[in-house]
Amino acid sequence: MSSVGFRNPWQAVRSGVLPADELLEAAQPLPPLHKFQEEVYKAIRKLLAGSTGRAAILSLPTGAGKTRVVVDALLDLLALGDHAPRRNAILWIAQSDELLRQAWDCLRQGWQTAPKRNDGKVISRRGFIAIRRAWGGGLDPSELELDDGPTVLLAGIQQLVRWINHDGKIPPWRMQRFAAVVVDEAHRLVTPSHRDVLIALGLRKHHRWEPLQSSPLMIGLTATPWRTQERQTAELNRYFQSRLLKPGVLGEKPIKKSGVCTLLK
Repeated sequence: MSSVGFRNPWQAVRSGVLPADELLEAAQPLPPLHKFQEEVYKAIRKLLAGSTGRAAILSLPTGAGKTRVVVDALLDLLALGDHAPRRNAILWIAQSDELLRQAWDCLRQGWQTAPKRNDGKVISRRGFIAIRRAWGGGLDPSELELDDGPTVLLAGIQQLVRWINHDGKIPPWRMQRFAAVVVDEAHRLVTPSHRDVLIALGLRKHHRWEPLQSSPLMIGLTATPWRTQERQTAELNRYFQSRLLKPGVLGEKPIKKSGVCTLLK
């Protein structure tokens, strides 16, 4: 510690390595969730406090802040230590580089600038959280070790498929470490690639569209929860245990929301 009480920033930097130039913007507290977001947030927190082998699909209109709601719920879980013993990791799976970068930015901003709840309280974020990348190629699954502390692992579905099907390697992540798994664009789960990944990671039964009893909570994100084919809709409905999370305050035909969140959607 320095004489004025701040951590010495040079302690973590190797001798002779100069810091890169950086443009900093003042961070403002994140706004509280909207009422319709708060409704879904509470439902997710309730599910996170339950047993394993559960699944739910979250549906909000495009631009209504699905990522913001889930990130708030997950970071509050990690910050408060409400997770089961040693289940202090989150796995986030997405289809594209853009979605993974958005989730990364949301997690980073959400941990550094905790939002106020609608009751005026702030759940402070103390200490460190590790955000690990598992997409973009050039990675070996054996090198991706999970930190002992709160950790979020963001993985691309293409990377996982390549490891499992092409290289024959299953990432050595013990699902007992994870409090939750998030799958963006969850309506794509019925594709063979997603199916194979879920089975290989121990998140789905081999012969039935059902989560394993020992698997962490699975949260699917989508603006279009059901498919045009009845068989695919039935498979998604079975896997997510007919548990569709959507805010009742928006009614049966919610209008598209825009600009409601500071975080990327």
